[in-house]
Amino acid sequence: MDKPRPFMCYFCNKTIENDTEFGHISTCGSVLEPCANKCGSYVPRNMRGKHLRECKNKMSKSTSRLNRLSIGNDNYDTNANDSRSAYNNTATMPRIANGANIDLIELKYKIHGLEQFCNQLSQTILMTKSQHQDANQKSENSKMHLKMAFDKLQYQVKIVLEWKRGLELQMEKLNRDVDLFSKFQRETLSKLENFRSLHDSSQKIDTNIKLMQVNFHKEHLNNQELINRLQQDLNEFKDYFAQENAVIGALWNDSRIEADKLKTELNAASKTLEENKSKNTSIVFDLRAVSQISSETADKLDIQDRSLGVIQKEVAQLKLNLDALDTESNVHGTVNFPGQLLWKISKFSEKMENAKENDTMLRSPIFYTQHYGYKVRLQVFLNGIKKWKGRHLIACLHVLKGDYDLLLKWPCCIEGTLILRDLYNPVNPTNFSKYICAKRYAGDEDNEEPQESSTQYIFVPHTTLLKQNFIKEDTLFIEIKTFPSSSKKSDETEL
Repeated sequence: MDKPRPFMCYFCNKTIENDTEFGHISTCGSVLEPCANKCGSYVPRNMRGKHLRECKNKMSKSTSRLNRLSIGNDNYDTNANDSRSAYNNTATMPRIANGANIDLIELKYKIHGLEQFCNQLSQTILMTKSQHQDANQKSENSKMHLKMAFDKLQYQVKIVLEWKRGLELQMEKLNRDVDLFSKFQRETLSKLENFRSLHDSSQKIDTNIKLMQVNFHKEHLNNQELINRLQQDLNEFKDYFAQENAVIGALWNDSRIEADKLKTELNAASKTLEENKSKNTSIVFDLRAVSQISSETADKLDIQDRSLGVIQKEVAQLKLNLDALDTESNVHGTVNFPGQLLWKISKFSEKMENAKENDTMLRSPIFYTQHYGYKVRLQVFLNGIKKWKGRHLIACLHVLKGDYDLLLKWPCCIEGTLILRDLYNPVNPTNFSKYICAKRYAGDEDNEEPQESSTQYIFVPHTTLLKQNFIKEDTLFIEIKTFPSSSKKSDETEL
């Protein structure tokens, strides 16, 4: 444990070095404490016994007890005097028998003895009470000392716990050091094994070096013999080279004359190349202009292709619109009643392929929700749109400007049921039905963006449309029924 720091006591003005501040104050004799008799005085701890013996409150308590006892004795004396006066008065009366007088005198002596006994008993009681108060004061002092000793013990226990915590931290540090040492020992052993393996390999290398030295010496001898042979061959080659040099000199003069002729021919060819280079530069410039024109032409062709694709889609949509107009003018193909439409879509596969290629939309014949009601038509995207393209058939109601709009309520909410008719079971058909509605503020208003959570669009998966009994002889029948907005939704088919 760490040694406590020295400090100066506020009460005894001494420098304390071997104790803590709390421990010293719990035992210091100069510490001021209130009087146990509650006289209002603060007395040093070592003067407490003397003050309790001289305390005013203790003197007043003992005096009050003596006064109460003296008052009792005075009353007793007054009663005794009254009895004596009565006795004297009775003496004047006619005398009673002599035996009664003797008994009265004895009784008087006995009463006097009893009074003395009572006085002694009251003094004894006062002494006992004072001893009892001293015992209580001593017990309180002992309790206070025990409390201070207990506080000091608690402080020492706190210091011991702190020392224990520090010891535990040191033990943890030692454990970490031991782990690091063991790890270092393992690494050292592994390095030692590596060193041993390196030592073995170095010994092998030494033996190999010795063998190589022996082989090198043998090779050196062989090379020396080869050098001697080469020296002899070199001398022979020098003689041969001298003879050949004379022949090559003659040939060199002939070749130099031919080289001069070639140089003059090359100068003439370089002039011709420079003239061709100037001509090629003009040709390259012309080719660059032609390539720029071709790239601009390609961009224009791309723009025309895109516009041609848009025009093709518009033409396909116009064809479908013309077919829809022909269907409206023709009684065959649709059954149209107020609030109900049965729409026949023939050549379904052809229209589906057209929708896949050109994103076309089918428009149903126009019908009214009721007599003099809202003018509506059904719009169908066979191949879907946006993220549902190629996966769903999407249908919605489109409100048109009608002849009776001034008589109707706006904005409107048109509710109905879209039904795909089962063409293979006319007796017990399993039709596909979905709730649909259209909310518009005016006629010919654009539809909102399609959302799966919206009831203004119907989403029919292609798997449901093509695999079930809705298409027969390349024909699809779609029926739509409208009803007042206050009515309940009809039953829908669960996908």
